Amino acid sequence: MKNLPAPFYRDLINKLQELYILCEPVWDADGRLNDIRILDVNDACLERLKRPREKIIASTYSELLPPNNNTYSLLSELDAVARDGSEKRFELRFENPDVYFDIFACAPQPGQIVIL
Repeated sequence: MKNLPAPFYRDLINKLQELYILCEPVWDADGRLNDIRILDVNDACLERLKRPREKIIASTYSELLPPNNNTYSLLSELDAVARDGSEKRFELRFENPDVYFDIFACAPQPGQIVIL
C-alpha cells in the first residue's frame, strides 16, 4: 500500500470509533510542555466534544477544556512522547462527567503527537 491518497486516510481515521487527535506540543519559556494545539481530529472526537471541526482545529487543549488535575496528568504523560518520540499508553479518569480514557500516544514525526 504505497502512496495511498489522502482521502483514503481521512476515511480510515473517521471510521475509528476511538478518538483520534493529531496535535503539536506548546512549550513554555522554560521548555516545559504546558499545552497541546489541535491539528486534526476524527468524527468520533467531534461527537464527544460536541463541537464542529472548525472550533477545534488550531485550539489548544486548555481552550477546549477547563484546566484540572487531569490536564496536568495528560501533559505529564505526553511530555516524553513530545521530547523523544516514544510511545506511551496510560489511563485518565474524569470525575465530572464520570469518564475513563485508555490512551495511546505516539509521535508520527518530530513536533507532532497522535492521541488515540
